[in-house]
Amino acid sequence: MAKNETTDTSVEAPADGWHLRIDDGSTFGPVTLQDLVGWAEQGRIAPGNLISSDEKDWQPAETVAELSMEWVVELPDGSAFGPINIRALDDLLMDGTVGPDAPLRNTSTGETATASEKSSGDFEPIDPQILSVSEDLEREQELQTRISELEVQAESAQHAMEQAKEYADDEAKRFEAYRKQSETESTTLKKQISEIDSQRASLSHALKHAETELEKAKTAGEKAEIDWMDSTREGSAKEQKEKQTALGEEVARLENALKEAEDKVEASKQDLDRQTGSLTSMAKEAKSRETSHKRKLTTLNKRSEGIAKELKEAKSVTG
Repeated sequence: MAKNETTDTSVEAPADGWHLRIDDGSTFGPVTLQDLVGWAEQGRIAPGNLISSDEKDWQPAETVAELSMEWVVELPDGSAFGPINIRALDDLLMDGTVGPDAPLRNTSTGETATASEKSSGDFEPIDPQILSVSEDLEREQELQTRISELEVQAESAQHAMEQAKEYADDEAKRFEAYRKQSETESTTLKKQISEIDSQRASLSHALKHAETELEKAKTAGEKAEIDWMDSTREGSAKEQKEKQTALGEEVARLENALKEAEDKVEASKQDLDRQTGSLTSMAKEAKSRETSHKRKLTTLNKRSEGIAKELKEAKSVTG
């Protein structure tokens, strides 16, 4: 694009040489003014580039008269490019940027001409067919590079999918093993509870029987004490007393045994509740993980399909 036309100024050679700053901010130098002129003639100094003698104060290169950047050329799309040094025109003609009939205008004198009229004539324009082949080769190279990249991405995506599936399968196996173990432990606990319940029922029945017998023994003992003066009943009273003591001890034993059985039942029920709660929690976590794995696999699968599709299209172009 043509830059604003400015008044040319001559410059004095600085002690430390000149510096050039191009559009991307890169700086070159220090160099002599003669070097700058050579760069301008080679087209290495573009419109809008800046020069400076101290890297503090910068001025547009086209404003320096010694660089002779005063020609603007019309591009094929109708836009203007410049101002440039007229010797840089040959490179534009050679690479096909402009055609021989491209209009030129001198920003200082107003002179107009065509590119062929102002060129040195020492160049051979590149054959359009050669340019086309070169462009095709470049596109082919770009496609081959892209194909290589896609093949690496496809392999990576496939590996990621296999890893994700393997991890999901391992987690499912771990949960299934835990579930079976929990079910076995739960079955064992339920059996223990059932057996202890049976023992508790037997103990409760035996305790009631012992308590009844103890009450009978107490009653019989009281009657024997009333008849203590009857020598024939003295042995009977002693027997009743011993029986009463034995029954009391049996009742105490049965009470303790019943209490232990009840404690065991309660402990087993708590273990069973914990086991059930742990299994329920594990099942929820496993379900959540399964959902997460499915989403990840779906994403990876879509990515893999997209890569495969692009790879197929790229290979079909290179054919």
